[in-house]
Amino acid sequence: MHVFRKFIVWFVFISFAASTAALAKPTVLFVNPSIINEPFWLKTEMITQAAAADLDIQLDIVYGGGNRLIQFDEVRRYLQYQKKPDYVIFMNYPGGAKPMMSLLEEYKVPFITLENNILDEERTQVGLPGENFTYWLGEIFYDHQQAGKLLASDLIRQYQKHHTESATVIGLSGHHGQESLARNQGLLESVAQSEAVSLGQIVYASWSEQLAYQNTLKLLKRYPKTAMIWSASDLMGYGAIRASKELGLIVNKDVFIGGFDWLNPSLEKIIQGEMSASVGGHFMMGAWALISIADHMQGIPYWSHSKSKQLIFELELVNQDNVASLLPLMKQNQNAWIDFDFRQFSLQNQAKAGYQFSVEKIVSNLKPSNTSLAK
Repeated sequence: MHVFRKFIVWFVFISFAASTAALAKPTVLFVNPSIINEPFWLKTEMITQAAAADLDIQLDIVYGGGNRLIQFDEVRRYLQYQKKPDYVIFMNYPGGAKPMMSLLEEYKVPFITLENNILDEERTQVGLPGENFTYWLGEIFYDHQQAGKLLASDLIRQYQKHHTESATVIGLSGHHGQESLARNQGLLESVAQSEAVSLGQIVYASWSEQLAYQNTLKLLKRYPKTAMIWSASDLMGYGAIRASKELGLIVNKDVFIGGFDWLNPSLEKIIQGEMSASVGGHFMMGAWALISIADHMQGIPYWSHSKSKQLIFELELVNQDNVASLLPLMKQNQNAWIDFDFRQFSLQNQAKAGYQFSVEKIVSNLKPSNTSLAK
């Protein structure tokens, strides 16, 4: 009888453990490459969390602190002391790709990278997804050269709508990585196609509003015919706006200023005429990665069959002409996305061969009641 009772207890324990394991959600580690509450990555993180809830995925988050060494240490610490995640999503920092990927290979964790920040020699070392790193499923990024050109061309268009004389454009870039270089190239391409506009200078401001402010003050004095300021981020654009106002320039009259990221204050500034344009949509990339992971777990072979193992999208422009239509996207908290079903973008039970991620589709599916800017 005693043996029988022990058997019953053992059977119940094993059954409970098995059922608990079956109910456990898959875990994805999302590596936010920045610091806590940095505006762009905070928005990206919150939307990724909303997608995780829809997809029934446990999303763990660590922060890279804006530095490749800090990011590597944080991921290594997580892998050492936490249960191994099923997948990892992260953005490579220049110079940090090989160590990070080698670490994930060591732990045998499949991963997807965001953005395309790997430069020439480093790209040769790591190759493309699946070549030198078996667990590298794919990479998701945006056509930043097209985006840089899109922003520059719109600033030039807005300037020429109000002025006929030739003028100078100056550029505020981020850091020495592939993303910034591609955006810069788009600016150069747009200027080369315009006879009335010349490039003064492109300087690096390390994504810093304060450094952008200081650099803009110097550049406006160095290039007095400056009428357009192209910024590789909205935050740096805010610094340029502050510097311009300090020197007595009126935005959208004397100088036209645009950036990247679609931050909420940017939309407000565009509405109020304090900023000319912003390019964005890339805060959705964490959600896109999660959707592809959910499909991968269900055996949908997108990453396996994709020849390049890359998902490349185009960023979109917002200015005073279309800002009202994009207000549903400008939400500060995860609850704002509660009515949106990210599962509609999955390839499960659909005949589509590829993903149809678009801002237009997102906006059309958000409820009208969610159309005011969050403060």
